[in-house]
Amino acid sequence: MTFDRDAFDRQMMALAIEQGRLSVPVSTGYCVGAVLVLAPPSPLPPQPSVPANPASPPASPPPLSAALAATPSLVATGFSREIPGNTHAEECCILKFAECPSAAAAVAAGVASPACITASELGAATGGAPPRFWMYTTMEPCAQRLSGNKPCAERLVEMKVERVIVASKEPGYFIGSPVGDKVLESNGIKSEYITGFEGKALILHNVLGFPAKVLSSTLTIK
Repeated sequence: MTFDRDAFDRQMMALAIEQGRLSVPVSTGYCVGAVLVLAPPSPLPPQPSVPANPASPPASPPPLSAALAATPSLVATGFSREIPGNTHAEECCILKFAECPSAAAAVAAGVASPACITASELGAATGGAPPRFWMYTTMEPCAQRLSGNKPCAERLVEMKVERVIVASKEPGYFIGSPVGDKVLESNGIKSEYITGFEGKALILHNVLGFPAKVLSSTLTIK
């Protein structure tokens, strides 16, 4: 079956919207949801062949890390302030991924999703190639934080995320001229705006009724 990336992107963004709805509204920040995905390496590593003889015993299933590498796999979800410390949604994804146990331990604990994989398992899954991460977020990643915490755009650059799929621009309520997209693009990461989710995202971000004039998106969705 051919992988439909557009359909997968839309599925993950819908999940990001649902994550954002878990955020506890505050007057000092937006309600944002995010999803971190491990994409399959390009090209895919060799997969076990199916025995030619139907009577032959089936081949042993590949390790979980190899199975994860065959298709895009959810590795972490996050929403605004999910983790104590005024955390952002993308930040929560990255922190949860960094702290998760090995895949084997996750399976033993009955944790089926999101999957947890260690650095060594990532190496096995990607055949030694650098892992390809995709981040889905309901809002343009921040490039500046009034709290002084590390901005999400900087975290994504450090993680070498390959794609950032976004539902809406960051409104100019807290930061007058958001430049998260520019920070990402200056580091070789293009923000990809997905159609059909901007309205839902802005309603989510505007849960406390921030001024409409600053929440109006000036972006032309591609």
